[in-house]
Amino acid sequence: METDAQLIRKWKNGDEEAFSAIYERYKQTAMRTAWLLCHNLADSEDIVQETFVQCYFHIKDLKNEEQFRPWMLKCLVRIGWRMAKKQKKEMPEEQLELHLERERYLLSTFSGKDAKEPLAQALADEFSGELTEAIGRLSEKHRLVIVLYYYNEMSVQEIAKITGCLPGTVKSRLHFARKQLKKLLSDTEEESTGRVAYERG
Repeated sequence: METDAQLIRKWKNGDEEAFSAIYERYKQTAMRTAWLLCHNLADSEDIVQETFVQCYFHIKDLKNEEQFRPWMLKCLVRIGWRMAKKQKKEMPEEQLELHLERERYLLSTFSGKDAKEPLAQALADEFSGELTEAIGRLSEKHRLVIVLYYYNEMSVQEIAKITGCLPGTVKSRLHFARKQLKKLLSDTEEESTGRVAYERG
């Protein structure tokens, strides 16, 4: 199998098949990242599409062909932030649960054996738990570092380059985000335990 660098060089020279190969290699990573950041299936698809369009037209700006993945993710994050700001995606707390319920329903429609969209099915299979919902409750900047660090296995230095922050700021945000997730998951567990006790009573 050809490396990213080999495919990127061919792509720069006008090889459309090389672009298609890179797209197939990274579309699921891009879709997963976009969905974790915005928790909206339709917006995630728009973000991924716009990301690869931008990559297609600006590929010659990538000097180090081996760094396509972080370069692509930086582009995706920039587009995602711009879209979130434009569409005012920051939701009031009382609307978030309803929003997540709707997204779970939409994803569940792709989870059957006859599913035609593998990316949507992958999201349905992978992101149906309480942790994903808790991540969705974090602020945008804290959600971003969690997604890049844990789901994309990027280093603090790489995240700093993508976000334009100092490494110390990234570490601080990771620390705060972990504390918030622990609290959110603990609250969810307590609510679930209380609900079960109430139903049994």
